[in-house]
Amino acid sequence: MQQISSKLSNVETVETIDLTEDRSVEDSPTKSSKIKSTKNKSLAEDVSTEDTSPVDELSKLHAQRMGNFKVTISYADAVYVRNLLEKSEYKGPQQAYLLILSKLEISGICEYLKELPRDSRHIIELSAATIESISFFMNNQTGKGLDSAQKLFTASMQFRPAIAEINKIEDQLETLKKDISSKG
Repeated sequence: MQQISSKLSNVETVETIDLTEDRSVEDSPTKSSKIKSTKNKSLAEDVSTEDTSPVDELSKLHAQRMGNFKVTISYADAVYVRNLLEKSEYKGPQQAYLLILSKLEISGICEYLKELPRDSRHIIELSAATIESISFFMNNQTGKGLDSAQKLFTASMQFRPAIAEINKIEDQLETLKKDISSKG
């Protein structure tokens, strides 16, 4: 399992770096990378319609869709998500792979957040695949009692803005694909 984790960590690093933006990479003790954006651009600024073809716009949107998204999360919520993933059930090798990648990335985030004040939330970036995987496994979680429900709900709300951003880009991609296919 150690060899698999090491190889997946290398794949994760490649997947989380968006070469279309100026970003810096900090290595954590667990070899998982934390990506901090050095630019503060909105989605509308990233995809301008001036002097770009629809195919170029499609490429830019696709790169954004596969990139990283900001999540504001506390150490306690990150640990909760890591533990939730540890207990999550999966079906088939695809879900197993997504669970492994998500667990590796959120474990790196936990290590990073451990060094920061634990009583506050911090802005981190996670890959779209990890955010969607965590959402999938949270939605399949079962539990009992109010305390369990509150913890799951609170943790899931931390990912809602990022999921909304991903869905917005997905909608833009679909609209642009329809426009391109209707013109061509």
